[in-house]
Amino acid sequence: MVDKNIKIKNNIFDFATKELSQDALLCWLINGINYEENKELYDKAKIFLNHILKEYDKKLEIDVYSVKIYRQYYHVDIFVLLENKYNKNNIGIIIEDKKLTSEHDNQIQTYKEKIQQIKNFKEIKLITVYYKPFEELYELQKDVIKIDREYMLKNIFNSCIDNQIYTDYKEYLEEIEFLYKHIESVSISEWSNKKECFYMIAKKYNHSKKRNKMEDMTVTQVRGSTFIDWYRKNNISNSLKSKFDEIYLSLNANYDSYEIRVRGKTGIKYNNSVREDIETRLKEICKENNLNTSNFRHKSAKSGSNIFLAKIELCPEIKYKELIEIIEKIEKVVDIIVGE
Repeated sequence: MVDKNIKIKNNIFDFATKELSQDALLCWLINGINYEENKELYDKAKIFLNHILKEYDKKLEIDVYSVKIYRQYYHVDIFVLLENKYNKNNIGIIIEDKKLTSEHDNQIQTYKEKIQQIKNFKEIKLITVYYKPFEELYELQKDVIKIDREYMLKNIFNSCIDNQIYTDYKEYLEEIEFLYKHIESVSISEWSNKKECFYMIAKKYNHSKKRNKMEDMTVTQVRGSTFIDWYRKNNISNSLKSKFDEIYLSLNANYDSYEIRVRGKTGIKYNNSVREDIETRLKEICKENNLNTSNFRHKSAKSGSNIFLAKIELCPEIKYKELIEIIEKIEKVVDIIVGE
């Protein structure tokens, strides 16, 4: 267990874990530009906005622009309108804010197109921004400005400002950074309370393996549970190809359940007898590689379903190094089964 010497005080952001809470924090930060009398927070808001604007060779001139902030505007997390007081050269900033998810379904581009369809914004200059304080596992579009934890700690939350909101979020980011630097010492039993561990482990593993393809570790959220999915194999043998679209691995560490699952996405000719044959063979291969499998409850499945094929339970106190050793063994098991 990671033990930080100095215990962080009771912090609202340890409980305000939803993205809407972080939306509010970003809106509060940006809105500081409208309160010049509070010079410390005003300066931070200006640094933040100028960091975004510099990508387009712009600089915020508060005498020229008024700053208006909208939340959930046409489903955009945060929309900032820099309204020119003297002409119609307005600038719109779309901020997509994430915590324990990633961009999906080309969200940012979709939001950009929606804003451009609004009558008053057809000619507006739009800037797109993506902010996530945890590790990001996906590549973003080239024209999207990415703001991460490192930037925020170095440039925005790097001062001693006598403001409770500022101090709490600063310490919240510092806690995440501390956890990231010591992630190899965190046992999987702690992951349920620290969901950011899933992203940290996945990024560390992808980096160490220099993987940049579909088999990279990715994090998914399903009905309150968090999983790491990876090692997706769709180049499977002819005997399995019509029965399974792919075989892959899934790591689960939720609600006192710590396991790696071999899973399959069923194909058009899938049936239960196929699953039984693969389960039996997987148990044999796992046993040969000193991996102990356990039984699990079967659910009915149809074409396109994701089903269990094997389950390898993990010790709750297992840490990164031992976890990777087990992962590499199970990857070899998958290589064998998809090749037979």
